[in-house]
This record gives sequence, structure tokens and C-alpha cells, in this order.
Amino acid sequence: MHDALYANGGQLAPADLDAVAQRLGLDVERFRAELIDGAYTARVERDAAPARAAGIAATPAFIVNGTRHTESFDAGSLVDALVA
Repeated sequence: MHDALYANGGQLAPADLDAVAQRLGLDVERFRAELIDGAYTARVERDAAPARAAGIAATPAFIVNGTRHTESFDAGSLVDALVA
């Protein structure tokens, strides 16, 4: 699902999500019901809370040695940050 959502170009309207679920062979009715019910909201919030606490509001975001890496995200700059 993760890969399919990213490949879907940020289209996250309910109809788009249903289409992705169907394409992946999921039980679309169950998927829709759990989405509406908020069945996984607490889990998502638990996973997102540390990112928000670190000031991360979007992806990609990297924490290098406990410090938020704000330079470009190419491999060279990340390696330089790790070495530093």
C-alpha cells in the first residue's frame, strides 16, 4: 500500500484510495469501513508523534546523529553529515 500510494502521485481522495485498494486486491468494503471508522488512527498518531515533536511536517526528512538534516538530500550530503 505504501508504495502504491506514493506511485499514485499524491492523489488521496477517498475514490483514489478505493481504486488503489482494489488494484492491490484488498477487500475494498472492509478498507473503506476501517478508513471511515478510524480503525488505525491511534496507531498512525503514535507513529507520527515523534516526527512532529522533532519538527518534521513532511517527507523526506532525515535525522542524522540526533540533528535534523536540512541540507539537500543527495547521498553525498547525507554521508558528509554522518561523518561530521
